[in-house]
Amino acid sequence: RDGRLPNNVLAERLGVAASTCLMRTQNLMKRGVIRGFRADVDHTKVGADLQAIVSVRVRPGARGSLLEFGQRLAHEPGVLNVYFVAGAFDFLVHVVAADTEGLRNFVTQNLSSRPETESTQTSLVFEHFPGADAEAFTDRLRDGDLALLGDPASQTARHTSSRNSYLNSQTEVMV
Repeated sequence: RDGRLPNNVLAERLGVAASTCLMRTQNLMKRGVIRGFRADVDHTKVGADLQAIVSVRVRPGARGSLLEFGQRLAHEPGVLNVYFVAGAFDFLVHVVAADTEGLRNFVTQNLSSRPETESTQTSLVFEHFPGADAEAFTDRLRDGDLALLGDPASQTARHTSSRNSYLNSQTEVMV
């Protein structure tokens, strides 16, 4: 939740020594579990009052360059996220714009005019509700679930507990 939280405060919340917390955090960063720390920007405060999800279908002949297409989109101004998805569309592009004209310009200049693009469908975002997973993950850390921080003893205990639960359920079925 707060990437600027000092290590000693995080350690205290988790009930571990500061050195242990630092070692585990560095281990998670080294393993790529923690990929970075980001600012939570209120886009409306910088003039980007409109958000949209643009669904993009790529032409069949351009399927060989899907990853390059997605990577190029990710670097366009106003793009928050690009998702390569399965289904009726190939990409979902989360964008911000100052207004409907800015959104239209983004779609026409960066998507519709591209030879790779077969079609687009734009949905306006009225409200964004952060997912519960991030909250649940943080709560588990706060509650001392040390397996999330790479604590080997905790991971072994969890694996053993899960395995025992599985074996017990199989025994009940067999009886």
